Amino acid sequence: MSSTSHTGTNRKVKWLIYSLSIVSLCLVIYRANSLSFTHDESLSYSIIKGANELKNTANHHQLNTVLMDWSSRLFGESELALRLPNVLAYFIFLTVWAAILLRSASFWTILFGSAFLFFNPFLLDYFSLARGYGLSMSFMMVSVYFFIRESITTSRLVSNFGISMIFAGLAAFSSLATINFFIAITVVFLWRLWRASKKDSFSLKAKLMAGLTVLISAATLYLAMQRLFFLQEKGELYFGASAFKMAIETSLLTTTDLTQNATILGYIVSVAITIALVFGFIYRKVNASYAYVALMLTLISIGHAIEFLVFDALLPIERTALYVFPLVYLLFIYSYDTFLAKSGVFQSKVLKTAAILVWILFPLNFYHSFSPSATKTWDYDQHTKTVVDYFKTLPPRTEGYTISNYWLFEPALNYYIKSDNILFAPALKEVKHTTDFIYDTTFLEIHPNYKCVRQFRPMNYGLFKKIR
Repeated sequence: MSSTSHTGTNRKVKWLIYSLSIVSLCLVIYRANSLSFTHDESLSYSIIKGANELKNTANHHQLNTVLMDWSSRLFGESELALRLPNVLAYFIFLTVWAAILLRSASFWTILFGSAFLFFNPFLLDYFSLARGYGLSMSFMMVSVYFFIRESITTSRLVSNFGISMIFAGLAAFSSLATINFFIAITVVFLWRLWRASKKDSFSLKAKLMAGLTVLISAATLYLAMQRLFFLQEKGELYFGASAFKMAIETSLLTTTDLTQNATILGYIVSVAITIALVFGFIYRKVNASYAYVALMLTLISIGHAIEFLVFDALLPIERTALYVFPLVYLLFIYSYDTFLAKSGVFQSKVLKTAAILVWILFPLNFYHSFSPSATKTWDYDQHTKTVVDYFKTLPPRTEGYTISNYWLFEPALNYYIKSDNILFAPALKEVKHTTDFIYDTTFLEIHPNYKCVRQFRPMNYGLFKKIR
């Protein structure tokens, strides 16, 4: 940023950041406790309960599954207990972001950046869920913090390299979607080390530490790539976009309800990112951290383009593109801070007006797009908890109850049946003559022997009970 000191930063802005962080964290905790367990979370839960065959699928986010297992052993199998690692990851994420933002001495940069941090509804979803995406973003931002941290000496640079790569590796094993980030940050760090070696000699300790970090990074990359190729052979890497335009628009639509303007919004954001990247290189001597972030994002983009054009890989969208959002936000914040520091009176007024507009538009979009009771990706699971609460009111029966369901609902239903010890046989897709309940997207005329006891709109599905 324009200053690495807190001097001159408005104390009220600091309290704004701290207050919004507390409110945002409380919201994440509330949703982690109240949201119905989702389809993919339930598959991870099945893994920790012994469904080892699911380890061969893309739903198995390795580090997330391990942490879910540990948390369940310590705190039980409630939604909050299983999601606790991601909630704690959000605390780390907020702490790192606050540290980066408050490095700036500019009130307007902090105001501008805080809008990105607190008002992305899609990003917030994943810190309330037991998936690897929240963990990966948190570890990634710690890695980025040490990546952009000032390195006065070669020893400090090597130290930052080591710490940064440890957290980049944790991010990759939380979600393999961040593998391009891991590769890009490794390349940029090695380039920085090479440049530093031209100006100053490395001590033996620094050389050993750098060499060890390179070896660990190479081993991490090998294991991550091995896992990716394994999933590719299994046909598990099917989620993504087959065109650049689709990738950009689909990812943007996760953060806003402006569906009719997706194409225009896609062009605007693409142009803004391109401009910010170009000026990152132009101002490389003014703000080195800005240049490093621009270079890293450029390498990430090139990596995805090569994978798509040469290896026929799908482009990341929605949750697999989620890790890019904090990096793009950081790019915008650095570009804004640099432009503001070099602007004249008129340009300064324009930039300050832009910060105010961003602070108005982002909260408004958050208000219209955010749902406290549902996630954008797994909105169909939002009523599973209501269904289970209904089951808990049923009178006990020696032989228990049976339920059939639409396939999307099966993992979450079975999570609740197992974790809450409900007197139900495991949920099945097949409807038998003995089936007591059906949880489906179909209507009454398709199930003539059943009556609807819970109807969920506008999703158009319901819970049906057998007429006896």
